[in-house]
This record gives sequence, C-alpha cells and structure tokens, in this order.
Amino acid sequence: MFTCTVISGAMMFALVNLSSLAGVVIVAFLYGFFTGAFVSLPPTCFVKLSPDRALIGTRIGMGYAVMAIGNLIGTPAAGVILQNWGFNAVWIFGGGVSIAGGIAMMISRNFQGGWKLLIRQ
Repeated sequence: MFTCTVISGAMMFALVNLSSLAGVVIVAFLYGFFTGAFVSLPPTCFVKLSPDRALIGTRIGMGYAVMAIGNLIGTPAAGVILQNWGFNAVWIFGGGVSIAGGIAMMISRNFQGGWKLLIRQ
C-alpha cells in the first residue's frame, strides 16, 4: 500500500509541470489507478496487522477514525492554500503529504515485519 501512496504522490507532483491534454489524461489515469488503493486496501491491512481475530472490527474502526482526521483537516487546508497560492501549491501540498504518508506506512510496516518484501504467515 505504501508503494501506491508514494506513486500517487509522485503523480500529484507531475501534474504541476503538465501543459498538454495528453499528459494530463495519462497522469490522471495513473493517479486514479494508484489512489484506488486508498479505498480497497486499508481493511486488508488492518486485518493483517491485527493478531486477535476478535478485534478486527475494532481495529478497522480505529484505523478509519485516524484516517478521518486527515480527511477533515486536509480539505480546509487545501482551500486556504488554493486561495493564497493557487492550484500548483495544492498539488505540491497533496503530493508532499501523500509521500510523507507512504514513508510513515513503510516505517510502520518495518516495525511489524521487517524489511522483507513479502511477509507470509
């Protein structure tokens, strides 16, 4: 999941420098593909990180509660950035936050399973 998060952040940075319609379409397609992980993968990750099967629902709820904080703060922050500095600054803010989130996910995964590429139980 952290790979998709970092790539979607890179796509946000790529939107800053685009000037052709074809480039925007390609980056928008890739951005949409990789941000699909934000919708589909969190429950899977929460289940994988929960050692006690009886607490899976609680862990999913707690995970989405933490995600809600970013959702509630991010939109007004982007509005302030848009009013003061324009759309390019919003894309840079979003890309930076996305890449920082991907790095945080990578670090938390390291604490759970080490630096191995695949973790099997």
